[in-house]
Amino acid sequence: MVTRRHCLLVLVGVLCFIFPQTSTHQEDVLVSTYHVCIINDMPSDPPPLTVHCKSGDDDIGSKDLLLREEYRWSFRVNFWETTLFFCSARWGGGKRTYIDAFVAIRDERRCRKNRYCLWSVREDGFYFSNDNSTWRNQHPW
Repeated sequence: MVTRRHCLLVLVGVLCFIFPQTSTHQEDVLVSTYHVCIINDMPSDPPPLTVHCKSGDDDIGSKDLLLREEYRWSFRVNFWETTLFFCSARWGGGKRTYIDAFVAIRDERRCRKNRYCLWSVREDGFYFSNDNSTWRNQHPW
């Protein structure tokens, strides 16, 4: 004879077997520290590249980057996985734009391997890499 207790135990076992990645993924995201790095790879120096980054909660600040200088920060993705860091960038007299430097739903997976999201700012746009060897222009000026 099957009892309620037995059915409940079987149901819990089946659910744990079917959905093991769900809780593991959430825990992994919550304890992982991500790093964003923006590198000034513009063709000449001066003028400096001015970058100002922030989220809804944290203003990372503004920094003038000379050629090959970097702007870095680290953080954890929030519980709801809605973390967003956006930056304004200005170079010389004419180039100015905004980019989303880290968007949790986009970047937690593509930056997962080493937890780095790298941005190289070049004359024709913002190039993204998660391995420092493969770069793609993700945001033109």
